[in-house]
This record gives sequence, structure tokens and C-alpha cells, in this order.
Amino acid sequence: MTMVEDGGRPGITVAEIAEKYGRSRSLVSNTWTARAEWKEHVRVVGTRGRALEYDPEDVDALVREWMWLPPKHPGIPASRRLTMQEIAEYSGLTYGRIRSEATRGRLAGHDQADTAGTRTWKREQVDTLLTGFKFRDRDRDRG
Repeated sequence: MTMVEDGGRPGITVAEIAEKYGRSRSLVSNTWTARAEWKEHVRVVGTRGRALEYDPEDVDALVREWMWLPPKHPGIPASRRLTMQEIAEYSGLTYGRIRSEATRGRLAGHDQADTAGTRTWKREQVDTLLTGFKFRDRDRDRG
């Protein structure tokens, strides 16, 4: 059984899941835990009062399938600057989606041009800006 970093509890509650992933408690409670995927892949490891405790590793693995979260071990220094193509490769999102976000969405205004005029972002900026992106089917279907 895994232990949660804070407090040594064996699991993570709905309220803690909501806080950790920046989602509302009602979304986690009423939507996420009701999905068949959740019931198949996330183990209940205990209770805390009336709240169920879920295996934190199971939760993290499933949430990473639903939305983009920074890799646990990125292998790219936080200060390294990435082009849109490199961001697409790093994140697993499509290049078109990254380009769209760079033009008018989440990445707009955070870039810096290098000496060749190529727009780049620090990897640590990318982690912050893309965290929570919901995956779309076409993001997943990339080769």
C-alpha cells in the first residue's frame, strides 16, 4: 500500500484529489468517481471517517490519461527553451493544438523569440501553462 506524503495516510480522499488536481470537489465526486474507468482502475484503500480513500498512484495514473500533467521525471532542464514542435513532442499534444494555443490561447504572451526569431518557452513555463489541459481524441491518436 502506498503512503501519501502528508500525514502518512494510505489513501487520498475526494477533497484531496480535487485540491491536488485543481478541480472542483463536485466534479471529482459526481463525475470522475462515477466513470466506469474510475471503478475499474482506482482501488479503494481505506476510509477516513465517512470518506473513501483511494490509492494515490491509481488516481494519478488515471488523471494523467484524462488531462495533461507535467512528467514526474521530465528529463529536460526547467530553464531549457522549447519550440512549439518540441512542446508538442514533450507534452504529447498535437502540434496544431500547441500552435493554436501559442497564437490565441494559453501560451499567448509567454513566449520569447530566439536570435533566429523562433518563438520559445521555458520548460517550466510549459509545465505551468499546460497543466490541466484535457486530452482530446486527436491528441491521443498521434503516432
